[in-house]
Amino acid sequence: MERRHLANIGESVPDRPMVLMVETDSYIRHFASYFLHEGGYEVNCADDGYAALDRVRLDSPALIITELMLPHLDGLALCRLLKADPATAAVPILVFSALSADVRALESGANAFIMKPIEKIALLNMVNSLVPSKLAGENS
Repeated sequence: MERRHLANIGESVPDRPMVLMVETDSYIRHFASYFLHEGGYEVNCADDGYAALDRVRLDSPALIITELMLPHLDGLALCRLLKADPATAAVPILVFSALSADVRALESGANAFIMKPIEKIALLNMVNSLVPSKLAGENS
């Protein structure tokens, strides 16, 4: 039964807020996506900062979750670019990292910071607090 559900992670489900996760580690991407899907979110992924910029413009996510250590364009620069663009400035950003860089992340425009390793309850609580309530309410 669990395997069947894992196969459905990438499927688009109407009326679910979409989260863009920017993470290079496929293991973390897989488990965080699974947790988010279980929490009522659709998840799209990017594995570097420039790919994330493209995905944000295509997908209009309700939330962006990004690691700091990304190739080509790091997570702090990604935050600054997203917050400087009027088209994406209102999208909340959650930085999650193994680095203790919460102050730097917030100074770069992130709305929140969470340390790795990822724990399902902590991740979902943080995501639920950042997703606009009108979108989150659609999952009830």
